[in-house]
Amino acid sequence: MNRSIAIFMSFATLTLVVGCNDNAEPTTDEIVAQVLAEIPESERPKREEVIQMVEKIVQEHGRAKAAQLVKEAHNRAREAQRIETAIGDIRCFVVGSSAFFAMKNRYPKSLEELVKTSAKERLPCIDPRTPLIDPWGTPYNFSIGDDESVTVKSAGPDTKFGTADDIMLRQ
Repeated sequence: MNRSIAIFMSFATLTLVVGCNDNAEPTTDEIVAQVLAEIPESERPKREEVIQMVEKIVQEHGRAKAAQLVKEAHNRAREAQRIETAIGDIRCFVVGSSAFFAMKNRYPKSLEELVKTSAKERLPCIDPRTPLIDPWGTPYNFSIGDDESVTVKSAGPDTKFGTADDIMLRQ
């Protein structure tokens, strides 16, 4: 995870929990301590870097606006993670389908069959616990074309298939 994103996410978490009204504003030290506690040690920046970033955000925007900006950055980062998860799941479903074909000389009829087979025969990239729904709660769409191409789709953030934010891989 990008270090700046991790700092923003941690700051957003703290400001949302503690609040940003005049009676309960967290101090810079409290914010910095929380940020450092939430960032994995391998990605943890120096305390001075965090202090500078937090102070800059608060100075430029005030605490309330800073909290809003950080919350928006947190939401964008969370959405980016969901998109990465969906892309990874879709790639695995396509790779697993190819392995299924190599074993059985046919493609699976559904993702359920693919995952069930993987539980018994250990297909590459497919964990039997892999959810068959995308990170937004919509079932992945799986199809085999007339040309025997495998297509796996996620409806994406808007949860509607056939829109610009769909995530798809065809092989």
